Amino acid sequence: MNNDNAYFDKAEIDQIIGYYIKKRDECKLNKDGFGYIQAYKSALLFYTLYRTGRRISEILGKSPYEYGNAKYPGLRLGDINADLMKIKYGILKKSPIKREYRNKMGKHKIRNDEEITLLHADKEPKYVSIGADKQLITKLLAFVDENNRVFDLLYNHTKKKPKRISEIDEGRRLFNFSRVQAHKILKEACDRLNIIRPTKTLTYSYKLPGSTIMREKTVKRGGVHCHMCRHSFAIYVLKNKSQDPSALPRLQQLMQHSDLSITQSYLKFNQEENAKFLDEVWNDGN
Repeated sequence: MNNDNAYFDKAEIDQIIGYYIKKRDECKLNKDGFGYIQAYKSALLFYTLYRTGRRISEILGKSPYEYGNAKYPGLRLGDINADLMKIKYGILKKSPIKREYRNKMGKHKIRNDEEITLLHADKEPKYVSIGADKQLITKLLAFVDENNRVFDLLYNHTKKKPKRISEIDEGRRLFNFSRVQAHKILKEACDRLNIIRPTKTLTYSYKLPGSTIMREKTVKRGGVHCHMCRHSFAIYVLKNKSQDPSALPRLQQLMQHSDLSITQSYLKFNQEENAKFLDEVWNDGN
């Protein structure tokens, strides 16, 4: 976590969720079934991200990589095990397989179909079942029932109808948003609630493969984004379980970090507990 502002505190999360719950209730009063489900789904998405610490792609899924057929559809009804209190997620690797690339020496290379097929085998998502709290599972299952109830009511009355969620159709996602849509939904709430994070503009130079012409690209970094919910989860857990020696390794397991040092980076947000600890040390010494 490079940006110290890239997280929401609990009050801000409650405001974002509350914004869409209020919108849901307004749609219900106006008998807007489609808007009702969309607002309900939006509130539950950010509730799920905050309560689980999952990456947005692990909840919403990811479209196929550039080459090959690897695909993760996202969180589905069949992934929720209410009896064992677990949810199954697909942990995705970040970088796609590219046909054109540069090797370690900087030479331009092109992969053939056989190489792509072999590399593609390692790109399948790794599925893991992670414990979840009872309240979250109850809310997810309640949403499924409500979504299907509204679907049945709207089926013959409107073209804009929410899709039915069923265990039979494994490809039917609980949250049928794209990641771009999720970002826009979050930004709408933050703009209305005046939740602001600083942004900065970066410009960097690059060359296209096989070209000698230098190009420039300008990108914006910072602002609000869905990954902030993952940071918020980690910070909240460590702040509330600071006295538990098993909190750090447990958090590493929950977030599926490959190295404990990645999880330890969140400890810098626990300075209040450090100050309290030092007060106790020096007071006991006197």
